[in-house]
Parts: sequence; C-alpha cells; structure tokens
Amino acid sequence: MCVTTPQSQSPIVNDLPITAPPPQEDNSLVLPVIGYVVDTFPSTSETFILREVLQLRADGVWIILACMHTPRVVLHEEARPLLSCLHVRPALQYLDFWRHALPEMAKWRFWLAAFQILREAAPGGRQACWASARSLPTGAWMASVFRREGVRHVHAHFLGATALAGRVAARLLRTSFSISIHGSDLTDFSTIKRGNVTSADFVITCTAQNRTFILDRLPGKTAEQTHLVYHGLDLAFFSRQAAIRREASSSPPDVPLILCVARLVPKKGIGALIQACGILRKRGLTFRCEIIGEGPDRAGLESVSRQCGVERQVSFLGEQSQSDIMQAYLRAGVFVLACRVARDGEKDGLPNVIVEALAMEVPVVATRVGAVEELVEDGETGLMAPQEDPTALADRIQWVLSHPEESSRLAAAGRRRVERDFDLTTDPIKAVFEKELCHI
Repeated sequence: MCVTTPQSQSPIVNDLPITAPPPQEDNSLVLPVIGYVVDTFPSTSETFILREVLQLRADGVWIILACMHTPRVVLHEEARPLLSCLHVRPALQYLDFWRHALPEMAKWRFWLAAFQILREAAPGGRQACWASARSLPTGAWMASVFRREGVRHVHAHFLGATALAGRVAARLLRTSFSISIHGSDLTDFSTIKRGNVTSADFVITCTAQNRTFILDRLPGKTAEQTHLVYHGLDLAFFSRQAAIRREASSSPPDVPLILCVARLVPKKGIGALIQACGILRKRGLTFRCEIIGEGPDRAGLESVSRQCGVERQVSFLGEQSQSDIMQAYLRAGVFVLACRVARDGEKDGLPNVIVEALAMEVPVVATRVGAVEELVEDGETGLMAPQEDPTALADRIQWVLSHPEESSRLAAAGRRRVERDFDLTTDPIKAVFEKELCHI
C-alpha cells in the first residue's frame, strides 16, 4: 500500500530507504529514533498528535509514524511534510502485509507476547480474545517497519489496539515502550488495558484528572513514570491578531455567532446546545449557530434542530479545514461545548478545541465534565454550566452575548492561562523523552 501526495501524485511506499535523522543542536540531548503508533494519521479529531509530531521534528527528534488507517479526507496541509516518514498498514488480506509481518511472527518473542496478551484478554471472553488476536500481526508488521527505520523506542497514542500493537512491536525489537493515555481510554478497565500500562516503561497523559486516575486505578506505574503533558498549541499561529492578518476574511458577522467544533457523537452534547438555541430563539435573541464537525449523530441532531424550530439558525457545516476553522473563531461571539457523560460511560477529558478557542480569545461556555475545569474556571477564564441542562446553557450563552466587555476580559484571561500551560513550542513531550530515553 502507498500514500500519495495530492500535489505531486508521487507514491510514498512502505519500503522507503532509511533516511538519516537530522543533526540535533550541540547543546541538546541526543534522542533515539522514535516509532509512533497511531490509528489514523492525520485525523481531523486528533490534531494534537499532528502538532506534537511536527514540533518534535522541528526540534530535531526523528519520528517514524506507523498507522493502521488512512483518513477519508486529508484536511491538514501541514501534514504533507510528514508523509515521507509515514507508513500505513496494508489491509490484512494483502500479501504486502504478510510479507513484512510473517518473518517477525516466526520469532519466539512474538509467541511469548501473544501468549501473555491472550491470557490477559481471556477474562473479557471470546470477543476480547478475538480483538486482541487481530492486533498481534499488526504489531509484527510494525516491528518490521520500525526495524528497517532504526527505531529504538516505540510510543503509542491511546491505550487500546494501538498500544497493544506497539507493545508487540517493542517486544520484538527489544526496545523500550511508552503510551500516551487520553480521556476516552479510561471509560473501561479491561485487563488488556491494564496489561498495556504495566508493560509500558512510562506513560504520558493530557490532564491532571487522568494522571490521578491512572495512579489510583491502573497499577504498575509510579508517579515518576506517569507524566502530565497538556496538549499544546503553536500560540504564534493560534493568535487572534496573527489570524486577522493571515486570513482572507475576518469581518464581523451581521448577527452574533455561536460556534461549536466537535464530532457529532453523544459525548459532545450537541443536542443540549441545539435545545439551548431553541430557548434563545423563544426569548427573542437574534443569533446564528455554526456546528463544525461530522459524525454518526448528524441526522438525529438535524431532526432535533427542526423540533426546536431553529433549523434556520443552526447550520451543520461538516468537516472543515484548519483555515476555515480559524475564520470561524474570528467570527464567533461565543464558543460552546456542552460535553456530557454518554450512556456507555464515554466522556471527554479536556477537548483541544476549548484550548484553541481561548487561544483565539473567544469567550467559552462549557460544561462540568471530565477535566474541562482544569482550563475553564467559572467566572475567571470562561463560564461553566451543568451537563444536559439546556436552560442553564442558554442563560450563560445569552450573558456572554449581552456583556461583550466582560466576556472579552474572560477570554483574555483564558488566553493568558493557555500561554502558561499549553505552549507547544516549549516542547514538554521532548522533555519527557529526554528524561526517560537519553540513557538508551
């Protein structure tokens, strides 16, 4: 399988020759080549991984990416330079996959890892065993890719199939292994997930709430091996003034704009936002609401907007490019994300779009779910509402739109908070890798 760049249409294949890592600065610690295991790259809902890799590469860390799937549409132009270090797993029915995986699967280390993993999966029943078994050959394929690229540390994003495959690859390569754990990882406590954490040399997580949970509920890691690193932004790019200079369209809208950027899935609470819009319409407030994002709940949410009588005010814009989203931030009078705990227990940690909105000095209204309050302090850097309470949500949206000066002060305080703890250019991920890996 190959990935092609739309600009040149030249193939970038899995059998690329090894490219020498760029030289690092004399005063920096020399890190090994790191293999990143991801599910989809670049993913429209996981831009933090793209930014993380771009910053590491800019700081001289050599990253090789192995991903399980390609996105349906590539909306991130900034990902183009990374295609030369991106390896996409062929589908399991293709000979090219097995040509790389089988030599690794013939090794006794593979079968030792397989035995341990399937034993961990057994309490979950046949379905858990089958899902784990499907990931084992993927780990062998990744080991083959990483071996040819000189990888000496394997890092997986997310705690499920990617971590399991990365764990197998690291075992075959006899390298160290680490995991970035995110909020959605912690909605269930399968023995496989516990085994992945135990097998990792260290873990990184993106909220203080997650870190506390990992230390309390997922044994196997000490406080020193569990690192808190917020998902950062390039604050020179995510700057209101810079965006006004850069973007072609920045004129204010005719009516106040309520903006939401989210996947259309239950945990995002889009239904409550639409119901809040219905309440605002009945109060006589003039506004527009733009919802950027796509997902399986779209048809149902469009039906809710008709039921609430706001189909003319609420627009579903689907997936958008980063440039389009930046223009939306410039137009927005308020950014709203009404996250909730879904029926299956899934919930957000600290959504990156909230960080983006505050970096762009857009007033934020959010709900008390996950780790949102680590950034949005009610009355200090934004306004908070209870989850699944459309009336309370409407009250706070109306206050923001009716008090522009006070809301601007909240947004400015939010920007300062982002500058303090979410500055990507300080590269806290690299600092963790230097602490953990420079002895390799």
